[in-house]
Amino acid sequence: MVVATLPKVSVFPQVKGAIAAGFLPQALADAVDQGVAAFDAQIRDLAASSDRIALADVDVLVNSIFAPAQFQVGGVTIDRDLPSDNPSSLWLADGLHAGTVAQGLLANVFIDAMDDEFTGVSLDSKWTIVDPSAITASVTKSYGNSSWMSFSCPSSVQNRIFAITQPAPAGTWKVRAKISLDSATWNFFGIYMIARRSSVSKSSVAGPLYHSSYGAITMYATRITEPSTLAIDQDLYDVRQDTMYLELEYDGTNMIWRISKSGSYYTRFWQEAAATFLGAAPTSVGINFHFYGGSSDANHIMTGSVDWFRRVA
Repeated sequence: MVVATLPKVSVFPQVKGAIAAGFLPQALADAVDQGVAAFDAQIRDLAASSDRIALADVDVLVNSIFAPAQFQVGGVTIDRDLPSDNPSSLWLADGLHAGTVAQGLLANVFIDAMDDEFTGVSLDSKWTIVDPSAITASVTKSYGNSSWMSFSCPSSVQNRIFAITQPAPAGTWKVRAKISLDSATWNFFGIYMIARRSSVSKSSVAGPLYHSSYGAITMYATRITEPSTLAIDQDLYDVRQDTMYLELEYDGTNMIWRISKSGSYYTRFWQEAAATFLGAAPTSVGINFHFYGGSSDANHIMTGSVDWFRRVA
């Protein structure tokens, strides 16, 4: 079963026009939005109560569309204010129904919801375990959390870099994954998208890092010469969320890392030319786990999970 949240009525052009013309009191629109929010909270609770119910969070999608100063899809700016039957308009001319692009985004939300809830990942023959670090430590794999693939490492490990990779597609490509940080406190722990060139034993990685000194999740990027320490150390910015979606694109020249909260709208947070460090196109791609502990408390276990990993372009 798939259930869906609803967007706020105040985003619809018809409602905005009625408020501007004085036909609809702002207070009434606000009250309806509050009622929708209460309904959405119940829908989210329902989906969370069962692994047989998937959540298509349309409310999160709509919020992500209106959050940036400008909204683009495939490099095309989408007009969020003026309704028309033009494909670049978010709303159809009636001011109520979603346009061509919006219908596609809605479809993706429902498809991703079903993929997230009803499909898992497994470490099959296409995956290779890579140990880019110089320190050896035990890493435990399990399949809990509704078929999520989880890896854990004791917090006594000072620096443990661990990756699962598969051959990179030929030509240009784009991959995405849904991941979760489940680290206990007093640790640094990150899950990144990794682009690796095996012939030179080098990797470029970027993604979210739980940073105990900040008390939050920050974005992070680094380069690895195996087996060695990290070549660069780039703390990027705060994210403050636990479950998220990562995307890595290779456009033939650049590797571009993006992140999304909803799985619908991805924001670039790191980019570098493949030739800069790898010397050429990456030969493998996957998920990198960066365990950094040092805590004396053995109960602080660092765990990261992957729900799915797939090529999308």
